[in-house]
Amino acid sequence: ELRTHVLSSNPSVQEALQRIAAAEAVLRQARSAYLPTITLNGNAGHADASLHPDAYPNKRFADSFRQGYAGLSGTWLLFDGFAREARNLGSKYNVQRTEELANETRRLLVLSATVSFRQAQLAEEAMRIAEQDREFNTKLEQDALKRFEAGALPESDVQNFSIRALQAESAWLRSKLNYATACTVLAELMAWPDATLPEGMRPGGIVFDAPAAPPGLEEELKYALGHRPDYNALQSGRLALAQRVRAAKGEMLPQIAVVGEVNYTGRQGYSEVDDHGNYDSFVGVAASWDLFTGGRKINTVREAQAEMRGLEQQRESLRLSIRSTLRQRIDRLLDATHQTMHGVMQ
Repeated sequence: ELRTHVLSSNPSVQEALQRIAAAEAVLRQARSAYLPTITLNGNAGHADASLHPDAYPNKRFADSFRQGYAGLSGTWLLFDGFAREARNLGSKYNVQRTEELANETRRLLVLSATVSFRQAQLAEEAMRIAEQDREFNTKLEQDALKRFEAGALPESDVQNFSIRALQAESAWLRSKLNYATACTVLAELMAWPDATLPEGMRPGGIVFDAPAAPPGLEEELKYALGHRPDYNALQSGRLALAQRVRAAKGEMLPQIAVVGEVNYTGRQGYSEVDDHGNYDSFVGVAASWDLFTGGRKINTVREAQAEMRGLEQQRESLRLSIRSTLRQRIDRLLDATHQTMHGVMQ
């Protein structure tokens, strides 16, 4: 119930979902490159013109008129060095990366909630023990004071019992503060108003299970690398960067597109000629190839390659961190199991 409430209420989960929606929108943008682009243009205004036609070298025509223009143009990219294919795949991998990061957000929230819940349980147990210790030391202090008043105990022993009572009181207050802090963190993770848990919603007591056999490091590491969302997100990010390198290399090749346009220009208000309009249309193939860009395109490729190598090192660093964390937790489990068995034997 706690985990369900955290995952359904915490704003970080909603933020992660919006990041997925943004990545999916970028993917749809990349796919739109396979479709043609159609543009409608138009303008209207008043013009004053003075013409000196070649057919009449000794005569100049001057007039004012109203002019309107409307045109429809279209472009359909046929080839761009497979850059749009690479962008499409890169956007697809980026969606996978954001989905893994959303799962990582959920994992961290569940981990934080579990740790806070266990801390609250431990603090409650420590508070109960500290309460008994406080009552016991307070009783000893009172008995020592009575014996001192009767002359059967030196003052130094009374002071020792008083110090023990104060220490027990301090331990109880510290446990109470730890419990309140853990409950506040839980309320924050569950997005409760004022960071306060509702009445009746408090962590229950600890139920001690029989100690389990410690897992093997390599087996746990293999499972973690296959299921940790942050590790998988780096893998998706590496694949996305590889496609970015492909797209940057594709920009170095020529682009070929089918182009076409239909235009109409109308003129009215001439003083010497009748109103008339001009119509033209065109369909063809256009090609362009940037032969020199000052090194911009090749350095774009190098930038993407460097970022991909850096991401690979980040992935290796995370693998080492996961391995170290597992080793530490297995060692703590072995130590706790040893202490538990030792306590049972005593």
